[in-house]
Amino acid sequence: MLGEIFALLSSIFWGLNGVFVRKALQDVNPLSGTLFILSINTLWLVFLVIADGSLSKNLTIGFENVIFLALAGLIQQFMGRTMTYFSVHYIGSSRAYTGTSTRIFFSAILGIIVLGEKPTFLVAFGSALMIFGLYIFTTEDIRREGLALSLAAGFMYGLAAIFVKKGIIEESVSLSNLISLLSGVSALFLFSAYKRKVKPEKISPYLFLSGTALFVGTYFYFLSLSTTPVIIAVPLSNLYPIFTTLFSLLFIQSLEKIALKTIFGVVLTVFGATLVYLG
Repeated sequence: MLGEIFALLSSIFWGLNGVFVRKALQDVNPLSGTLFILSINTLWLVFLVIADGSLSKNLTIGFENVIFLALAGLIQQFMGRTMTYFSVHYIGSSRAYTGTSTRIFFSAILGIIVLGEKPTFLVAFGSALMIFGLYIFTTEDIRREGLALSLAAGFMYGLAAIFVKKGIIEESVSLSNLISLLSGVSALFLFSAYKRKVKPEKISPYLFLSGTALFVGTYFYFLSLSTTPVIIAVPLSNLYPIFTTLFSLLFIQSLEKIALKTIFGVVLTVFGATLVYLG
């Protein structure tokens, strides 16, 4: 039961992250905002790695571990996270985070293509529901490139999961996460410097809150994976678009234009993603 609670808490904090990001991006460029948020997340993770004693453990860290984790960081944090927050800037967090929940769909497709896994009825039916749910968004007055970016981010998250699985350091998940995150943040810093967007135009408190919520949500997600079967933890943690939509309705209605069909699209997409995972 504790693992299920951790998974739900991860969804709740990831949902809060979406609301804080939406508020923060009112005042700052999405690129510099992403860098600031991930930097806060990294600082919290450094404290965690020090606190849990990972640095003092006699860990077996191979060259392949570092390479795979670094690649995961480039794909997930640098590319995926940047795409996500630009998508939030364009179409709002409810729709953007729903688009990124397709990470499960892309993981399943990559498993079929790369690993030779067999597609099932649930995968096919869930995929159809997801496509229909996302199609609902295209009937709204939103920027299409924003939805495309969120789907691209979902693909990046699904792809990064393969590299994480290959490179993860079993004795310390937190250190694995830190290596991955440092790789992504370093690449994002260099890219931001090239674009001259390293420093946010305004240091909004919502940037700090967003980075903290992202860290706490991810921490609960890993706790859930360590205490409950993956087949339960992943679908529960993937409910974050629903919490994002709920919090948006409660706290930022003036920023998020959410209609009844938007809610229907969110629920349908998340339910479809759950079926894909179970399949």
